[in-house]
Amino acid sequence: MEQQRKDQEVRERLFQVLREFPVLYRARQGLGTRLLNPFQPIQQIINTHVNPLILHINDLVEQIRSGTPYLEALERAVLFALRYPYRDRVVEAVNQLTSIEGDRPYFLWGLAALREAEPVGSRANRLRDFHRRLHMMNRYYTERFKAEAGVDLIPWRASFRVQADGITESTYEFPTRRELETFRNALLSLGDLLATRCKEGWAGKSLRARMQGEMEELARLLFDYGYTVEEICGRLRGGDLSLPGFLNGLLLSDLEGSLNSAMDPARVSKHIVGLTLLDFASMVPFRTFYCRPSRIKEAMEMAKQVEKKLGAKSSPYRRALQLYQRYREVQPPLAAYYLEYRFSRAHGDYLPVRSGDHFGVDMTRKFFFKYFDQGSVEEAAVQETQRLYSSKTSQEVVELLQLLLSALSRPDTVRGRRVHVLGHIQSGAMGRVLLGVYKANIVALKEAVVPPGSSMPLSEKVRQLEYEARIHAHVQSGDSQHENIVECFGTVEEEGHRYLAIGYHPAETLGSLVRRIQGALARGNVG
Repeated sequence: MEQQRKDQEVRERLFQVLREFPVLYRARQGLGTRLLNPFQPIQQIINTHVNPLILHINDLVEQIRSGTPYLEALERAVLFALRYPYRDRVVEAVNQLTSIEGDRPYFLWGLAALREAEPVGSRANRLRDFHRRLHMMNRYYTERFKAEAGVDLIPWRASFRVQADGITESTYEFPTRRELETFRNALLSLGDLLATRCKEGWAGKSLRARMQGEMEELARLLFDYGYTVEEICGRLRGGDLSLPGFLNGLLLSDLEGSLNSAMDPARVSKHIVGLTLLDFASMVPFRTFYCRPSRIKEAMEMAKQVEKKLGAKSSPYRRALQLYQRYREVQPPLAAYYLEYRFSRAHGDYLPVRSGDHFGVDMTRKFFFKYFDQGSVEEAAVQETQRLYSSKTSQEVVELLQLLLSALSRPDTVRGRRVHVLGHIQSGAMGRVLLGVYKANIVALKEAVVPPGSSMPLSEKVRQLEYEARIHAHVQSGDSQHENIVECFGTVEEEGHRYLAIGYHPAETLGSLVRRIQGALARGNVG
């Protein structure tokens, strides 16, 4: 799991650089520059042929072949899709899945409902409007409960960037968890006010209904952005189960109301998503009353004991078990298997079978689908590159594109933490040149290497590299960047290797330029 998390971080960083670096590159060249921006078309080509969710599913397929149970993989796919900030890309992936899986849904059982996702613009407006409402809610409750001046009862301060010139992250259109935490904290604050101030008799019935309505709106907003009940509640003081019970109740009501005897992939997907967000651990507050749903009679008796102890009429525990019973009666019964998987796992009663067998089918042999074919994608991307670029530039751009595609599909091959080394592009007398990502820039990395048979020590090569970096720093000192001198980002050490990071400009090499001019001179085409 740790390696999978690191691989996903590398992949996300590469996608982020591809989104933002074309704008940075254009700005760095300045107004009136005659240099073409080769990175904008590269970004468009990769967006056309590479989808982050499809890559994630491709990884999950490999994990399934290695023994990861299908239900675990399905849960990971759903959480990734819900939490991925670029929902339009998720919709594209689901449409692609529809054409891949067709009438044999596999990951579509969990993702098909996202095809009906709210458009990005509408979703952004809803978030923007609710952000404004948080400010008004805070003012209302500070006056209502006579809070001290300058004290916010409802957190509302969040800084969103404006989406413009390639800026997408942390905007209303594409918020990160950093901005969404404000809405989560607002929900927790409302829950705390409801539990403390109302008990003290400060609020009447109408105010309680108002607060619960606002809590429901906030909860549904957070659910839409992939927050689970457990993530929203965190570690509540004193083991308070009122908020988890309230949130679980919202989700259970949705699931109960949408259950049908005939379940197509879109409807099953809505239930898989809802079950993914539920907090099953909080449903059984006393470990001694836990029982697997498949032992339904015993589990129902346990739910009755919990209700008796809590003084509740119909607990989330009972409602989840009733839902499980109804799932067993519909076709396909996938939701029943999924509910039991999540329920038992939440209580430490899940023992995954590390084999290829899933519901009686050996998926290592029966897995027919190919979600991401790097060879085919690379071939199509190269053809598009050669169409967009001149023959003099396309060769180097193709090399860059191939390295990026390889790194995105196999992030485990990318070396380094401070600098991501993508691969080798050139070698020369002074060392070799690699392509990498450093400080949100796509850079060329000059590495000090002693060629075979040379008597020069490596330390001397490193000293020359550092000297070159000092010259760059001296020449480029000041506010302006000289248009005829490549950018320099200094030296960086990674895994025992010393690199000089300089700007990367894919274009015709000096050698090919000389050969082209010599050929033209020989043919008499140059006066």
